[in-house]
Amino acid sequence: MAIQQISPDSPAPEKEIESLHFQCAKLKELLSGYKHEKDALEEKERRYRTITNILPVGIFYADTDGNFSYVNEQWCEITGLTANESLGDGWTKALHPEDKKRVIGDWKKTAKNITTFHSEFRIVQPGGKIVWVWCVGVCVIFPNTGNSQKNKNYVATITDITEQKKAKAEAEKARIIAEEATRELEKNLIISEELRKKAQEAKEQAKVFAEEAKAANNAKSEFLACMSHEIRTSLNSILGTAELLAGAQLTTEQKKYLHILNNAGENLLHLINDILDISKIEAGHVEFSEDVFSLKDVIEDSITMMKTPANKKGVELVCSLQQNLPGLLVGDQTRLRQIIINLVGNAIKFTSEGKVALEVSNTNKSLDSCTLLFSVSDTGIGISKDKQKKIFEAFAQADSSTTREYGGTGLGLAICKQLVELMGGSIWVESEPNKGSTFSFAISFKPGKNAPARKEPLRSKTFSIKSPLKILLVEDNKDNQTLILAYLNKSSLLIDTAENGQAALEKFVNTNYDLVLMDVEMPVMDGYTATKKIREWEKAKGKEPTPIIALTAHALSEHKEKSLAIGCTGHITKPIKKAHLIEIIENFTGGERTWNKNKIAVHTKTFLSA
Repeated sequence: MAIQQISPDSPAPEKEIESLHFQCAKLKELLSGYKHEKDALEEKERRYRTITNILPVGIFYADTDGNFSYVNEQWCEITGLTANESLGDGWTKALHPEDKKRVIGDWKKTAKNITTFHSEFRIVQPGGKIVWVWCVGVCVIFPNTGNSQKNKNYVATITDITEQKKAKAEAEKARIIAEEATRELEKNLIISEELRKKAQEAKEQAKVFAEEAKAANNAKSEFLACMSHEIRTSLNSILGTAELLAGAQLTTEQKKYLHILNNAGENLLHLINDILDISKIEAGHVEFSEDVFSLKDVIEDSITMMKTPANKKGVELVCSLQQNLPGLLVGDQTRLRQIIINLVGNAIKFTSEGKVALEVSNTNKSLDSCTLLFSVSDTGIGISKDKQKKIFEAFAQADSSTTREYGGTGLGLAICKQLVELMGGSIWVESEPNKGSTFSFAISFKPGKNAPARKEPLRSKTFSIKSPLKILLVEDNKDNQTLILAYLNKSSLLIDTAENGQAALEKFVNTNYDLVLMDVEMPVMDGYTATKKIREWEKAKGKEPTPIIALTAHALSEHKEKSLAIGCTGHITKPIKKAHLIEIIENFTGGERTWNKNKIAVHTKTFLSA
């Protein structure tokens, strides 16, 4: 609208004045409209700024040269710069030195091509804190302003991705650790597989070794069994003949020689028993019974057995029992008796004069168990301190001169130690050279109930059989056959002989016998087979089983079990004593004929292997 100018000197026409008033009113109206539009625009800008400031991302305006014209509060918070510090190119001061050149170059390249800006870079806050950001900017061309570079601006956002970067770094670190762990696991699996293969190989090798050891142990057992059988067979003749000669009219010199012969045989028998004992223990084949027994009976039996050797040496043998010892115990009386006899016998052997004393006391008097302490003291040669551990080893004695002077193999104490420990006890020695020794052992037992019947001691006796009985003696060894016949020559028994199992079977089926004495190891047919065939024949004929007593030089428990399992009624281990043989025959045929088909007897000298 053009406003006409009027000279002040000219008179103002009325129409012109009215026009002027109209123009002023129009101008006032225009100014009011402009003010209204300005206020509206400012309100819009205020609202826009409020919105941008509450957004969780930084926002900025920049031209194509990278000069900032606006930043929001979130930008300031992320970068640590104020709004004024950020305007123009001030924002570039916040760029990380390593990222600055790249970011500015990327911005210019993007602006030139009018493309969207994408970049990930680091901001360094004034305090030195490094913040990772993700920036996205888009070009905005204002309408009706042409396509001039000056009319192009960018609106961009930055987002703080520091935590995401840390998480990503941690994830990457975890991935690397996981990969390393996986590689390590794979390595360990390979090692584990190798170890498994080696373990399997070792297991298989151990199995081979175990089988070889078992085979060696079986070979050893077979050798010992064979050795024992052969020696016992000969000893049966030697000791049996000595026993027969002892009943004859002999001169003093002949009795002396007979005594030497008998002692040598007994010592050899004792040696065989000890070797079998230690072999059984080392092989782990020892079993312990849990029977009720009388402690008093075991001690009395042991002392009674050792009185004779003590009297022969002129050594006093005494026994002292603590008051209130338990009467009945539960355990293996045979093993306990063996330990006591071994220790007392050992004490007698090494004592020339003085005494040997057995003391028994109860060190634990609870209702559930008692711990018995057995001590065997002597006034013998004693043992030096440095040799006291050695004497419990197999085949060991305190001094080599001891073996030459006193004899023995050094097995007795080793057997005692292992038996005591297998029974859950302990054994030790206290000794001084030339002052004597005290061997002590402690074993716990449970109290027993219901006293067992006391066995009568075996005594030499003559037959009390009123009517003649017929016996079949099956024995291939002529010397042993002659010996048994000599044992029984003053009886009223009618005795047939057979040299092997086949001959015995033929005689048995054609003759009624009251008892069969059956050797086990024989040619043609052994005693096991003969016994089995006899039992089969008796069953087929409906006859009552005839007592069959196995006569064997085998002393191992498995041989005894085998003979009883095959059908033998009893079992005698060679060498056979006359008194044993007489009692066995009377038990099964004499007196009141107490034997029945359910009764099985085992008569053998008491020692571990039998």
